[in-house]
Amino acid sequence: MFGSRALFCGRILNQSLFPKRSGNFRASFSTKRVGTHNGTFHCDETLACFMLRLSCRFSGAQIVRTRDHQVLEKLDAALDVGGVYDPESERYDHHQKGFTEVFGHGFNTKLSSAGLIYKHYGLEIIAKELGLDQKHPDVQRLFLAVYKNFIEAVDAVDNGIQQYDTDQPPRYVNNTSLAHRIGRLNLDWIEPDQSSSKEDEAFHRAMELAGSEFLESVHFHAKSWLPARSIVMECLAERHDIDSSGEIMKLSKQCPWKLHIFELEEEMEIDPPIKYVLYQDDRSENWRLQAVSVSPDKFESRKALPISWRGLEKEKLSEESSIPGCVFVHMSGFIGANRSYEAGDWLQGPYVYYLYSTYGFGKGDIGQLFVAGFGSSLLFGTIVGSLADKQGRKRACVTYCIVYILSCITKHSPQYRVLMVGRIFGGIATSLFNSAFESWLTAEHNKGFLQKFL
Repeated sequence: MFGSRALFCGRILNQSLFPKRSGNFRASFSTKRVGTHNGTFHCDETLACFMLRLSCRFSGAQIVRTRDHQVLEKLDAALDVGGVYDPESERYDHHQKGFTEVFGHGFNTKLSSAGLIYKHYGLEIIAKELGLDQKHPDVQRLFLAVYKNFIEAVDAVDNGIQQYDTDQPPRYVNNTSLAHRIGRLNLDWIEPDQSSSKEDEAFHRAMELAGSEFLESVHFHAKSWLPARSIVMECLAERHDIDSSGEIMKLSKQCPWKLHIFELEEEMEIDPPIKYVLYQDDRSENWRLQAVSVSPDKFESRKALPISWRGLEKEKLSEESSIPGCVFVHMSGFIGANRSYEAGDWLQGPYVYYLYSTYGFGKGDIGQLFVAGFGSSLLFGTIVGSLADKQGRKRACVTYCIVYILSCITKHSPQYRVLMVGRIFGGIATSLFNSAFESWLTAEHNKGFLQKFL
């Protein structure tokens, strides 16, 4: 189903947003006219004009740049000028005394003209891009995501709101933001031609720049952000299948998970929070274990990999960690890699190693525990297949569940012998897991299904 505006207007991307000018910039085929102030332009009104022209009502509207109130009163809409905020009459200024409008939905940043236009027309634009009704959940999600990750910064910068609460001077100069780049498109003071037509041409270029980055943001959130969010949500829901602590998430497909994990943890009320994310690197096919940062804008990890592992590679790392197949651990401990997912306890290694160390065991004792698990898996793996064939594959799967539960229970004991038994049980369970389930599935399939469907 499509919303009424989306139904009658269709998609916009393939249409020219800026009609070719002949003579004066203000000459246009559109019957609608949208006003904004002349003189020095800023990011908010250039973006606001662009977005408003994406709407069905003001598609391809003519932009009139003036501060003359008599002229503004005759226009169909006015942005960032006029001292009035009244959506009913299409007036969207934010400079007047007493203006306190915010976007809502948990956002408290005072709106600029860009935020005002997005607040009233953003849903229509997003729905049109997705080809969905404005009430569709995906439209609502993108509406909020684009505001958070793009529009809100424009609002804050234009209203002079600092990103951080600090009196300390910045450590470096950053003039690369969209607001700075838009600002540099204003006529330079040394430009000999300071005419209004030249100024309008510069505004035209600024509107193209702001609009192109807005559409890039919308496209990114629609084509990349939204699918990745769905993947991360599914993986979070299955986290207890990976590790009983629920603090390790395995990605079913590599995607930009950092954009979502913090929001989804709050939304899904996940406690304790995720400490590590496990995923396969598409290029090297190694498995990576990455520590989650304490917050989206911090480099500090919630639980970095052990200090003794950091900066080591390959054989030295495997020897130090007692985990075969290691590739590297970063110097900061925020990420490491192993050649295979099945490399013993690579997934649980950081947790189990830390657990054993809290029981007072040294590196040598902990190494023996890990080796016992690997050795148990190695030895039992040579006979588990034939045992499953003789005793029954279903029975072997049930045995896996029982043995693995016992292995997990032993971790609560500080007794070395109990832990050693648990490691042996864990090795046996690993062998069963990697053979019994698949053979059971294959055997059941062959009873009544075609071989080609395997």
